[in-house]
Order: sequence, then C-alpha cells, then structure tokens
Amino acid sequence: MPFNGSGTYSLPGGNPVVTGTTITSAWANTTLADVATALSAVLVRDGQAAMTGTLNMGGNRLSNLHPGSAASPSLFWTGNGINTGLYAPADDQIGISINGVLTGLWFSQGERILGTTMHSSAALQVNGARSYFSGASANIALGVAYNETRATAAQAIHFGATDSATPTLNITNAGGTTLVTVDNAGAMVVTTTVTANSDERLKKDFKRLELTVEQLASLHVYEYTRRDTGRQELGFKAQDVEAILPLAVHYSDDGIRSLDYMRLGAIAAVVVAKRLAHAAS
Repeated sequence: MPFNGSGTYSLPGGNPVVTGTTITSAWANTTLADVATALSAVLVRDGQAAMTGTLNMGGNRLSNLHPGSAASPSLFWTGNGINTGLYAPADDQIGISINGVLTGLWFSQGERILGTTMHSSAALQVNGARSYFSGASANIALGVAYNETRATAAQAIHFGATDSATPTLNITNAGGTTLVTVDNAGAMVVTTTVTANSDERLKKDFKRLELTVEQLASLHVYEYTRRDTGRQELGFKAQDVEAILPLAVHYSDDGIRSLDYMRLGAIAAVVVAKRLAHAAS
C-alpha cells in the first residue's frame, strides 16, 4: 500500500537510489506505478473525484465554504437531494433549506425565524412535542397532534390568518373543534364552560363577606370606548369596584387594574338573593 494507514507515504523498496545507480525499466516502472497509485488516492483540489472514505478532520475546522443558497445549500446530505441542507443567506446568518425552500433562519442575535416559507406539513419538534406550520393558510399550530393526510391540523393552539388585518388565536381540541378564540382586539370567545377551582380543601382562613345591596347599588355601569382598541364596551370602573371589593381587582406589573367579572357577578347574585329572601320573610 502506498500509504501506511496514517496518511504517510513511503517509497517502495529499492528507494531512494544512490549516486551511480543504473536506472532500469523495472525500477522506474515499479516506483512510478507506486507513486501514481498514491496520487490517485489523494483529494484533488478541483473536485474531480469524490471521497472514498470518511474525511477525518483531526479536530480541525472546515473553513471558507461557499455561502450557498436555498436552491443549492453549502452543506447537504446523501439521499436528501442537493437542494436540502444548510447555507448562509447573509453575514452572521444560517439558513435551513428543504427542497430548495428556506424553512428556518438563525441570526447572530439569537433570533430565529421558522417557516419564512413553510410547507403545509412542516414541523418543529421540541422534547417530543410537535408544532406545525402551514404555509398554505398562513397558520401556525402549536400542539402534539397533526393529521399528515390533511392540510388542516388537530392542534392545541392555532394562530390563524397571521397575514390578515384581523389575525386570531384559536385553541382547539383533538377533533379540531375550536374551544377558545381571541381576536386581534383581544376579545375572547369561549365555546365551553369556564370554571375556577373552588374546593374548600384548597382554601383556609374563611371570613364571611358583609356586603349590602346599597354598596352594590353604588357601582355604576358605563358604556365606554377602549383607548387601545377603539372597541365600544359595557362595564364597571375598576377603581369603583376596588373601593368595596378590592379582592375582585387584579393588577398588572405596570399597575393596570383588571376585574374578575365572573366572581363579581356571583357575589352580586348572592347579595341580591339574600335581600330578596329577607324582604319576603
């Protein structure tokens, strides 16, 4: 063998020759044939031939690759075709191309774009849970179930029509039935019953709430326009409710108040019912 298995080439026997040695055809043909065999096993710079074994980089880097493109990525694998792999769309970026289409883009700042142009059944799998991206309908489905034979998904969370002026967020069950919808203005529609844990085993330090009908009557219902969405709505002022039922008011990190309308309604119903029962007696 021209090489010893570690990449070192040694001349065949009878070499090197010394001064005064007669050059014969036997020596020359044997030596040159061995050299030719060794040269045929090296990696040709112009890419004339493919590797015949694993390329061991010995801990060194592959550098100065051509950036490639989505149609012709710099790195691709046998069996995937030459248009599926990795490439560099621009400085400090890594792109993932599948069948000649950019499906993922990583930036130097750590930002990631998944599905710049997505196939209808493209998926991102994280720790066993899959998220599906539908390019045909501009939908993103975050969940665990997907019917590969259909263009629609049976998913847990579904962002629909993201390129529309009124995008929505939908939560659906495994059968594809929409359970919750949130529109672009933040309005939420729930098609099933909304409940809250209320088992007494989860509570302690009970104290009866002493609230009168007169206190409830001090609250005013307003018709108003939201500054952020422009939507016309009906409701209370959180500050008014806070004065008599502070626990029905919640605060965001920036101090914005919100009301627990579900509990507020239940409390009001009980207070009114007690007043009616007292009047009847």
